[in-house]
Amino acid sequence: MISDVRYKLSPQLKFYDEIQNDWKPYVMFKQPGNIRNNVIRTDNYGLRYTVENDNQFSYTLFDQKIKKKEKKQIAIVGGSTAFGVGASNNSKTLSSCLASITDYDVFNLGFRAFNHFQELIMFQQVFHRFNNLDTVVLFSGFNDIFLSKYIDNYDLNSVPFYFESEFNNRMNYPINSFLRKILYNILPKNYSRKINWINDSKKIIIKKIFSNYTEISPNEKMFNWREKYEHNFKIWNILSKNLNFRIIFVLQPFINWILKELSKEEKLIQEELKKNNSEKVVKTLNSIKREEYNDIQIFFKKICKKNDFKFVDMNQIINDKIYRDKWFFVDSLHLNDYGYNETATNLLKIIND
Repeated sequence: MISDVRYKLSPQLKFYDEIQNDWKPYVMFKQPGNIRNNVIRTDNYGLRYTVENDNQFSYTLFDQKIKKKEKKQIAIVGGSTAFGVGASNNSKTLSSCLASITDYDVFNLGFRAFNHFQELIMFQQVFHRFNNLDTVVLFSGFNDIFLSKYIDNYDLNSVPFYFESEFNNRMNYPINSFLRKILYNILPKNYSRKINWINDSKKIIIKKIFSNYTEISPNEKMFNWREKYEHNFKIWNILSKNLNFRIIFVLQPFINWILKELSKEEKLIQEELKKNNSEKVVKTLNSIKREEYNDIQIFFKKICKKNDFKFVDMNQIINDKIYRDKWFFVDSLHLNDYGYNETATNLLKIIND
């Protein structure tokens, strides 16, 4: 288990590691609603509360009874970093840090492990709750790249999502046949998953079992995340024009993409992660190298320009010499309180530009 160094340096990570997920329609899963502890608080929908100026004044998109309707609004959309994994409490997330230094109401629409399509679906579920939306910040870009390397078996007509294997296993489990249950559990996975255990006839199942099966190489079935991003950006563009809000895309920071000297804390964390390279998540994270970064950055910059979105690369900002050996990361992807505060400060400059 990866825990000793992480928990010693950032004890709040225990609370994040203990969060489970609820299955939900359309978006597949979400963090639970009504989480209540010293680190995390969510509303009934699962949205994390924004806290202004370290005080008790907090709100979400579904719980804003005392907010002033005339104030302009910002939505922070993204995955676990947008949610604020690593922050010591709700007042230290990106949304809260930004709300504390601007006159906007800033709403946290971050959901852990979401891919870009899930972010888009979620926004369409909740956008009617805004009354004066000015800016959508897409703090994203990493999860689809990660999932393209992490998910082994996915629907070619869809976008890979976290927990996809678990979802497929549950949906395809033969609950009404004892014999099918036995076959399902004893057959190798590469045979079992090509069978529709619910609808395939006995004849078809036997044929699939005894037919030649050639495993597709990972390179041949690699998910084309770039193509899907281009499609989704077109939808975001249509939404922004029709609903009259602007979009800022922030390429989220990833420790393998930055060039700054790591802090002593970050070095300790990375050493521990490397020792746990046998774990699939860590192994996949370590496989995403700096060499890929330039092409990734150029791609996002190009499609942002095409859709008239502002483009911000937080990796380049963190590379500034003023952050030399400063501690930003609690792991490979998520930030600490200092990291979220500096990200908010730099983001505000872009918003006000």
